[in-house]
Amino acid sequence: MTLIKALAHRNKSFDLSGVEFQKLRINLRNVQEKNLQLAQANSHTLDELSTNRDRACFSGIEVAQNEAFLFHYIAASMTN
Repeated sequence: MTLIKALAHRNKSFDLSGVEFQKLRINLRNVQEKNLQLAQANSHTLDELSTNRDRACFSGIEVAQNEAFLFHYIAASMTN
């Protein structure tokens, strides 16, 4: 009778281990999905940052060109 109880206890432990492994697999899958979402959001944010940085750079170049044009225009009008 003790052997049967020991085997039943062992089988119950295996069943619980299987349930725990299943829970761990589900949690791992959830963490992987969340990680993918965060990686995609990070990539999108970096793309926006790069685009805005490029826009700011081009705006700065445009302002410098306008300042140079105005400087030469004013200088030319003062000599005439």
